Amino acid sequence: MLGLGLGMGAVQTLPLARYSLGGKAPAVVADPVAGVYGLGGRAVGFDSLFTFSRLSAAWTLNALGHWVKVLAGEPRTGHHVWKGGKLVPAGIAVCSEVRTNLASYSEDLASWSIENNVTVTPQGTLGGIPSFLLSDQTDDYGRVSQNLGPLGEGEFTCQMRVAKTGAKENAFGLRITFTADGSTQLSGISFDAETGAVINNWNSSVIERVVQDCGDHWHVWVSFGTAGIGTNDAKIQVFPAHNRMGGVAASTLTGDHRCTAIQVNEGRYPQDYIKTEATPVPVASESLQIAPSLLSDAFGGVMPEALAFAVEGFMTYADIDAFSTVRPLRYGESNSPDRIVYELSTNRADTGQMYFVQRRGGVQVSSPTGDTDKAPGLAVPFNYASRHIPSEFEGYSDGVETPSIAHDGLPQVLNNILYLAATGDLCITRFRIWAGTVDEVPTSAELQEATS
Repeated sequence: MLGLGLGMGAVQTLPLARYSLGGKAPAVVADPVAGVYGLGGRAVGFDSLFTFSRLSAAWTLNALGHWVKVLAGEPRTGHHVWKGGKLVPAGIAVCSEVRTNLASYSEDLASWSIENNVTVTPQGTLGGIPSFLLSDQTDDYGRVSQNLGPLGEGEFTCQMRVAKTGAKENAFGLRITFTADGSTQLSGISFDAETGAVINNWNSSVIERVVQDCGDHWHVWVSFGTAGIGTNDAKIQVFPAHNRMGGVAASTLTGDHRCTAIQVNEGRYPQDYIKTEATPVPVASESLQIAPSLLSDAFGGVMPEALAFAVEGFMTYADIDAFSTVRPLRYGESNSPDRIVYELSTNRADTGQMYFVQRRGGVQVSSPTGDTDKAPGLAVPFNYASRHIPSEFEGYSDGVETPSIAHDGLPQVLNNILYLAATGDLCITRFRIWAGTVDEVPTSAELQEATS
């Protein structure tokens, strides 16, 4: 007994009750935001439910809005994302790909090349990261710069943190320059650090540029293409006073700004921060799995008559014209004759069409959302579910049900690994599985409401 008249079993299972739907208790619960995990009706720890792997250190955004280091092999639980100027709990961050910050000295602008008499002075922090006051009190576009070396052809994103300010005459500027097909390319972002307003400038190969409100500072990023760059080097330049607020270049303009956390990564959107020193730093891919033996125990040791899944979170993705751009869930291996998988397509006209897929005996059927159900972007929220009963299955996205698809029985997945965030850059906020008879899994109406 633990006091309050409750036995050990009651104390352990009580936190799991709120994860039921229509009185139906899930066989598996994972709520990384609340730190609650359950298996077969009993509360367990994270490590008793999941197998997590990452062979390097990484960084996570905590509840204070600070980027903190997480050691190799430790999950990035307690992760947050910025939405509308507010920190939002996002659960566990998982990226299936290797990520690299291609810029050196991400937190030490004093180690960059200092050009045209700009001064660089350590001053405070932004997002928990040491920041520097860049001051240009001359009349010749003072800046700090760094040679990135050859980037190769593709799409890249440059980002950093800039302190909010009062009214200033001078705009902040972040620019990438390189030669492509014999022409100088200037791609960047210039903006008002008081209001966050972007000034139209340096448009050579810009894909997108954003100034995001992060409380006491701005998250500034610009994505750009490098077609025609060949083996030429690229250079980052940071200007505390390049342009007037109206966008006019002015070499006689002086002023300062405080900034830090420079990062350049492959892809159309900024990735989670990675600290670097003298050289670029890669972060290993991450994997989040539930072992077959644990799922078998949760299902009572037999393949259930019916299954239902629900997964919520955030995903960052670009339209890469591919069928399997993101996979929030995969139950079974890619080449397995029996599996269940959620696959987000950006193929052709699709901007974010989710295919709820099941395969039995090598025969695959799917039930898709509309082709524009989601739009590419940074930390795109999702709330998906699916219901698999003996004769049919269907999916759900943000309260909308997909067509019911007839099939010849559930995939025999009992002896398979279940992967969360199997493909892509995601945060898993909550995950549940129901298993048993048809009456023991949520109804279509209940899952539709749960994903709304």
